[in-house]
Amino acid sequence: MILRNKLTNISGILDCSCYELKICKIIKKILSLRSDHFLKKMWNAIEKEENYRIKETWHHVKLKKQLGTLVIFRYDDKITNIEDMFINIYSEDFVKLCKGIINKIDNTFLHVALSEKIKLENGEYYYISFGASDPFFKYMRYSLVQLAFFRYVEKNKKGGFKLPNEDNGLIFENEVQEISDDLCDFSSFDDEMEEENFCKRFKNESTSKIINQENNSSPIFFQIENDKNNDKNLKFSQSSIENNSTPTNILDKQINFCLEEKSFSSFDYFTPPQPSPTKYEHSIPNIYMPYFLKLNDDQKSALYSALNCENYKIIHGMPGTGKSSVIILLIKILIHLNKKILLVCYTNLAITNILDKLKTVRAYRACKENINFYSVKEIETYFKNIDLVASTCFGFKDPIFIKREFDFCIIDEGSQQHLLLTLIPISLCKKFVIFGDHLQLKPLVKASKELNTSLFEYLLDDNHSKLCIQYRMGANIMKLSNTLFYDGLLQSGIHYDDEVIFIDSKTIDHEAFIKKVKTQQFYVILILKLKKIKS
Repeated sequence: MILRNKLTNISGILDCSCYELKICKIIKKILSLRSDHFLKKMWNAIEKEENYRIKETWHHVKLKKQLGTLVIFRYDDKITNIEDMFINIYSEDFVKLCKGIINKIDNTFLHVALSEKIKLENGEYYYISFGASDPFFKYMRYSLVQLAFFRYVEKNKKGGFKLPNEDNGLIFENEVQEISDDLCDFSSFDDEMEEENFCKRFKNESTSKIINQENNSSPIFFQIENDKNNDKNLKFSQSSIENNSTPTNILDKQINFCLEEKSFSSFDYFTPPQPSPTKYEHSIPNIYMPYFLKLNDDQKSALYSALNCENYKIIHGMPGTGKSSVIILLIKILIHLNKKILLVCYTNLAITNILDKLKTVRAYRACKENINFYSVKEIETYFKNIDLVASTCFGFKDPIFIKREFDFCIIDEGSQQHLLLTLIPISLCKKFVIFGDHLQLKPLVKASKELNTSLFEYLLDDNHSKLCIQYRMGANIMKLSNTLFYDGLLQSGIHYDDEVIFIDSKTIDHEAFIKKVKTQQFYVILILKLKKIKS
């Protein structure tokens, strides 16, 4: 129960929408891996980071009384300035139990309505924190269990990159599996199963039916219904299953088969490896050629290679080098080529800045639109006509992502997004392009250094594109950045007449200096306004 609770979408045990056996088995599989395995390291890092953040905001309370879902906590430390009616309840070892809503609070007692019916022990101590759960951990665990895990168990390795030691698969502690095969066997299937059926990928969402026949020696059928293929009946004889052929063990094997099917379909967003093209697939449309020619050589090269990438493209955009200009033109060209685009930004402000320059594009902002529909057909028509979907890395609960695939995923400031978070949007796309600068900002973490690596930085190699010509800084400031971070790669694309003067703040009168600066700013604004009036 506790393991499944870690993946709860809302954070209560009863709110967990996952299939219990499937999720629990995957987590147990991860926990039994060697400590240096990437999946195990990520799981432990997420736990460490979450526990650290909990301890920053927790309050120690004692259960006074419980009546159904209504509980009264007594608290000793001061709880003041409560601005949120929601709380999270943890055990003393910081295992999350459920959520609650504050009904009443006074000088000594906290009256809470629990989000689910769970038994707490009178007189026992618990920890509480205020506010909604941090979505970061929910998305990180989802990506680890539902996406990253299956890269290590799939049979046919495809795609443009591999996670650490992905080819080695699942390596267990002391090379011995610490949990029973009934719970975690993903590979032991009937030898008589046809190889072509075993290796078949089903790209569309499948529904499974299990026909359970007790006390019957005839074959058991596991039927998979698929939109694109005729129904396939995969037979495996009871007599060929291991000695103990109880319905429970048979069901376990069928669940394992579902997991193997999932492993084959989890990463269909990568195109199969193809021979190197002799020429580029796409050229710049004539309508956008004037805008393309205005770009500098670095920008042209980056845009052209992103447009024609085989699987993915990494673009290192140093400060002030026009990343946004390249992103906007790339989106316009892709839409002109009838491609469906997913734009992912680290902040909502970054999305706004880009969409403001794409006024003519039919765009949809995930989790921000408030649209009323009157029929299912109307919904389908509206979503079908959307060319660009924009979202932060925490916006993927929006219904627009259900059964939807994109041609390109464009990620802005991808160097700030953790590797696992980035796996979620690219799982919905055939190709992806990541813009970022790992020398400016990395993923923000407080306790675990394992979580400060982005997919951008992980995939950075000699073949990535660089944007080096900047239009933001004067020569002296650029020289400072070049010396400290960029090894002299930054170049100036504009000339400023005024030199930068460095001031020793220890030797000046701060009040007089601020007054002088404000006066100068006033005169500059006044002069600009007068020039505007004259013109």
